[in-house]
Amino acid sequence: MSSPLGTVLGDIVTTVEALTPPSSTEITYSEVDDVRGGIDSSDHRTFSFSLPSRGDIIAERGTALAEYEWRLDLGLTLLGVGRSARDHVAAVADEVVLICRAIDKKTDWAGNVTFAQVDAVSVAALNEETRATLVAFHLRVTTEETD
Repeated sequence: MSSPLGTVLGDIVTTVEALTPPSSTEITYSEVDDVRGGIDSSDHRTFSFSLPSRGDIIAERGTALAEYEWRLDLGLTLLGVGRSARDHVAAVADEVVLICRAIDKKTDWAGNVTFAQVDAVSVAALNEETRATLVAFHLRVTTEETD
């Protein structure tokens, strides 16, 4: 049986791609295979997942069911071309809150997913010319794994 982690990642993609960005609404969120680093305007609002950094067994119920807690990141590129530093900081904060709240408020996860939330967010500059920023949403997902 396959892990429900893949299903919950699909649910997160659907949740994020359905959001209306707080500004420049014609450019929506879009999953890509790998966040490229803010090289050009096509990178704006693209995101991808990292491989899980952890997969801890947190409970076992007999021999047929185990509960796993997964840790992984959703990386989002945001560009700030044409914005002042202050405006870019405010825009990044707006988008971080939008995505965090959408994931954290969702309760109807697919079967065998018992919990999913953003535990923390980190931000790093990628490219000074395009004012590209990588936002890493550190996710914690709990799944029930069966044989």
